[in-house]
Amino acid sequence: GGLLLSASSWVRLADAGVTAPEPYVAPVAVLALVAGWFRRRSHPTASSWEVYGSAVALGLLPSLVRSFADDTPTRGLLVLVAAVAVVLVGAWAKQQAPLAIGAVVAVVEAVWLLAPYANALPRWLLLGLLGLLLVLVGATYEARLRDLRRLRERFDALG
Repeated sequence: GGLLLSASSWVRLADAGVTAPEPYVAPVAVLALVAGWFRRRSHPTASSWEVYGSAVALGLLPSLVRSFADDTPTRGLLVLVAAVAVVLVGAWAKQQAPLAIGAVVAVVEAVWLLAPYANALPRWLLLGLLGLLLVLVGATYEARLRDLRRLRERFDALG
């Protein structure tokens, strides 16, 4: 019983043919998250990378990697939802690590999920959209540069 942290529990999962990474890594990620929470309480100046980075990465990255091999988009959509939730929690708590890791996972998963549809579009449409994007970015370059500087300052100010 209890958490699936004992070696015998993992052996039972493997014997049962469980190949999904979540049953193996989720308990460890939750344990790392709880340990990070206690560390943050005892050391309030510790960075979010120290206290939450490994837990968030362990919770998201194995599922992200596994989603690349799935035939259906179900796992990918669930990873995307989880990553967006981590981004929202990271932004709400003003924690840099969950915000950054969740954002990277969300972008990678979204690109992976959308790639087959982008490939199905006519080349001229993709080139036209890319050209339009470049013109818009170029026309508003200075404003975008200021926005990026402000965004970086705000990101750097997070815990």
